This record gives sequence, C-alpha cells and structure tokens, in this order.
Amino acid sequence: MYITATIALALLLQAPASAKASIEGRAVRAGTSDPIARVEVIARPADGSRASQPVATDAQGHFAIENLDPGLYSLEADRNGFGPQRYGQRKPRGPATELNLAAGQELKDLVFRLIPAGAVSGRITDETGEPLLGINIGIEETVYWDSGARRLQAVKTATTDDRGEYRVFMLPPGRYYMKAAPFFAGVLEKGLINPNYVATYYPGVPDSANAAAIDLDPGAEVGGIDLVLRRQQLFSIHGRLVDSRTGKPPDLPPAFELHRRDSGDQVLVGGRDYNPADGTFALLNVPPGTYWIVARLYMMRVEEQNRLRGVTRIVRTPVDLSTSDISNVLLQLPPEISIAGRISMDDGSAVANLQDLGQYRLSLRMKEPPGLASSTFEAPIRPDGTFLIENVQPGDYNLWLYPPQSKHYIKAARLDGRDVLSGVQVSAAPSEGLDVLLGSDTAHIEGTIVDSDHKPVTGVEVVLIPCT
Repeated sequence: MYITATIALALLLQAPASAKASIEGRAVRAGTSDPIARVEVIARPADGSRASQPVATDAQGHFAIENLDPGLYSLEADRNGFGPQRYGQRKPRGPATELNLAAGQELKDLVFRLIPAGAVSGRITDETGEPLLGINIGIEETVYWDSGARRLQAVKTATTDDRGEYRVFMLPPGRYYMKAAPFFAGVLEKGLINPNYVATYYPGVPDSANAAAIDLDPGAEVGGIDLVLRRQQLFSIHGRLVDSRTGKPPDLPPAFELHRRDSGDQVLVGGRDYNPADGTFALLNVPPGTYWIVARLYMMRVEEQNRLRGVTRIVRTPVDLSTSDISNVLLQLPPEISIAGRISMDDGSAVANLQDLGQYRLSLRMKEPPGLASSTFEAPIRPDGTFLIENVQPGDYNLWLYPPQSKHYIKAARLDGRDVLSGVQVSAAPSEGLDVLLGSDTAHIEGTIVDSDHKPVTGVEVVLIPCT
C-alpha cells in the first residue's frame, strides 16, 4: 500500500511537467471582423528549436496548434495577399509579443488582424523608349540609425522583364521610394545593359534626397512608377592609399566605398582596382557628382582578458567629379590614439556596484556625414571605474554609454579639462584622462497620439531622435 501510494504521488507530480500546451485563435481582416481562411499559422520556440507544423485556418478563420512543449513562443501568420505578421505586431515589421506557455496551458481567443498587401509596378526604358531588361528595382523605406541619421533601406526587389516592366508585390502599407539600378548580377556580362546607365531614383533623380515618395495604402496597387534611364558619360578616380605611420601601403587589403556628399547614398561603380604593392587604386565607371571616397581597413585585435575584437581604421576625402577623370588622390590612414579615463557616479556609489557591469561599454562614435556608416571605438568599464579606449583615430565623436536601455546616462564629461558632453574632438593623445560622470536621475516622456479629428490613435511607434 505504501509503495503504491508513493508511485501514484510521483506520477501526479510528473504529470504537469510533461503535459502539452495548445494555442487557439482566429485570423480576420484588419479593421473588420471578416474571417480569413487558409492562413498558415506557425509557433516558433524562442530557444531556436524546431517550429510547429503549420496549421491552416478554416472557413471561420479559426486555427488550433496543439502538442506544444512548455516555453516561450512567437506566433506567425502568413497568407498570399496579406503581409506576413507575428502575433502582437501593431505595424509591419514592428515588435511582436512572445507567448509564455505553461505545461498543460490552453491559450485561446488570440486574434490576428492581417493587413492586405499592396504592389508597386512600372516600366523602365532608355531615352529612345526601348525597354530595358534586367534592371534591378529596389523598393526602399526610410530607417533611422540610433545616431539620428536618415537613410533608405530596400524592403523588396524585382527585375524588369523583356518589356522593361516590373511589379513588386506583397508590400505592407507605408511610404516607399523606388530605385532602378542597372548593375544587376550577370546582366552586364550578357551585354544586355549599357554600362553608361547609372542608378536612378523615381522620378529621375540620382540621389535619395530628391526622390519622390510613393504612398501605398492597404491592398492598393500603385502603377505607372516609370523611369527613363539616360546614358551618362562616366569617369574614373585614381589615387594611392598609405599608412601615415609607415608611409607605405597597409598590409591588409582595404574596402573602398563611394558616397554622394549631399545624401550619403553609396554609389556602385563599374569596377575597383587596387595594387597592394604600391597602394594605388582606381574606381571605374563613376558618374559625375560630388563624393566622399572612403577606405576602410578591417582587422582583429586582442583586448583585455584576451578578448578578440574587430577594429576598423578609416580614411575619407572629398572629390568633385565633373568633366574628366581624377588622378593623384591621396588617402592617408591616420594614426591611432589611446584615451584613458575614469567613470564616477553622481550619487557617490561605487561603479563596482552597477548591476551587470560586465555589459557596460563607454563608446566614441564618429560624427560621420549623412548616410555613412559610423566608426565606433569602445571599451569595457572596469570595477574600479577606469577604462581605456584604444585604436581611436583623429576626428569628431559623440560619447555613448551602452547598453542604451540602462538606468544610467552620461551626465557630464571632460577631456583635458574641456566639457565634451556635446562632442569630443580628437586630434592627438590627450594629456589628461577622460572623466565621465554617470547620472541615475533618468527622465521619461509621456503623451498621446491623435488623428486629425483629435481621436486617439493606436499602434503608432514613437521614437526619440537625437538632434546631434
């Protein structure tokens, strides 16, 4: 009797841990209660293990996923004609809600409100009206870096057919921009595209700063986004790259970039030549314009506690290309500088008492021109509050504290006795250290988003963009 009772108790205690969970819900058209059939719904474990088998909604839009192990899941819904969606998203590509399932839990009444997808279409021709085959079409949207810089990022792409036509579909509603680029893989080799055509934004401008916006409503088809690509005379830029410390070319091969100075758009050129023996380089088939030439040198360095970290050395110089090739451009990789300093707390507490101190980093981020990727130099904060930022190059920087979601912020900073809270100018090794004061009196901002009728609007993402 004792043994039987013991076994029964053990089975009872084990049962909840092995019980399976389930999720039930519906898929409806956003803004209505109309059910959507044949929506595929998948539960994906947060730990990266195998996802559930997809289930399809029935005629009433109902779905049920069963036999799920306890744990954290994201739920995804997908159907032709609608933008893919994760449960909890209030806007396309917005944050989703993870579901934490307990053993034996039956989660019910979840609702997916799917937004009909739209499309953008048009035709690409040359100046004679002939269709252009194989042009790469990018539908781009605005994104903001955490430095506040604006740039365009491709959402979806397509390629023109033999009639010069394209159609980019399954686009969520939003504001977009269209770019046509002739340098599509394999097309030049086949001789289908004249290399004198260059990337162009709708309605026919060379850079994103002057591109026209395309507003796409849910389920809408915006046609007639046509472009005429015109042949341009192209030129080349020749120069030499040297390391200012040695006067010789760097040991590692660099990466060259060309960016428009007004918008920061990167320009794809028809070829790059580099001779590591003498550091000479050439950028070929470049259209007229005002540019930044950027050379980046990537390397790995061993830091404190034998940690390996990637380090970037960068040099850039402006060039104006108008009616002829440019020669004798000199790019000199600047010397590297080390900046030591100390962190202190405004409430007098010890830095060592910071929760998750090992995750904190003090960082210098270069103030790049618009659109250029920022160069960042960072260092961990030691328990005694000291730090050492190595391999810094001359330039203008902003001072950052990571992780940005921490409960502390940079309240004051002085370098060589100067206030550098709004910006750090590095030209040589400082004679004094960088003293940084962390504040804990963080603030928050609250407000209400309303429409033109002064009614509250839900699902709007609010961001705070730095002014510097």
